[in-house]
Amino acid sequence: MKLNLGAKISLLVSILVLFSAGTVGFFFVKKEKANLRQITLNEIKKEVQSQGSMINESVMELVNDVRFLSKTPPIQGIIRARFGNGIDPLDGSTEEVWRERLTTILVGFLGEKNKYLHARYIGIAGNGKEIVRADRVSGQVVTVEAQNLQSKGHRNYFKSTIVLKKGEVYLSPINLNREFGGIDIPHTPVIRVAVPVHDFKGKIFGVVAVNMKFGEILNSLLKKNPALRVVDQSGNYIAHKNTELTFGFDLGKTHKIQDSFPVLANQFEKGNSNKEFIEIND
Repeated sequence: MKLNLGAKISLLVSILVLFSAGTVGFFFVKKEKANLRQITLNEIKKEVQSQGSMINESVMELVNDVRFLSKTPPIQGIIRARFGNGIDPLDGSTEEVWRERLTTILVGFLGEKNKYLHARYIGIAGNGKEIVRADRVSGQVVTVEAQNLQSKGHRNYFKSTIVLKKGEVYLSPINLNREFGGIDIPHTPVIRVAVPVHDFKGKIFGVVAVNMKFGEILNSLLKKNPALRVVDQSGNYIAHKNTELTFGFDLGKTHKIQDSFPVLANQFEKGNSNKEFIEIND
């Protein structure tokens, strides 16, 4: 095909325009893809921060509640009565009366706080023997009879709490609830908050501890986003759509997120847990 000069120029301009349009389109699509990716990341971060704030609020409520319980009159009343050979020299109440008063408080407390599973006052004596305890069983709040009170001296939360200073708080990892040396069936994820109790001489006397059910919180997170994975500070799964992968550290079957995503391994080294990590594969 023969083309005159004008037609050649027109064709050349058309080619340049088409090439330019294609180039601009390529970079425009690439830029839009990057923008969309950043928008998506921001939305994910916002959602994670929102869920994190919800969890933090629940935990802080628990911390404040346990602190409140540790300051109720029966806590020190029991101590004074025990040092007074069973009689509180301050008001003449027996230790048994103070126990009954604390029992009433714990029962009312659990009655108002549906997400709490156990509330207990544990002494140092008797290898960490429970003094007073209330439980939630099948939706009902019950008190534990004296013959069924347990010794908790072997438990990590007890050992960790009795070495704390006055005013300090112990916050446990999220794990499966245990009673009488075994894991509860059905599995019940819990978090424990405990505070030390000191006598009038400043010596450690015992611990006030409350277990909060955490499974409902984890399930609500997965319901909103089934692809979400929640792990502890070591990378162990505590929430996953495949429940067989969760709480393996309690069940003798370790399942960690870094096993599936090796790129995350460095994230769980000491000092790195609070660092933001973003990995994107195009």
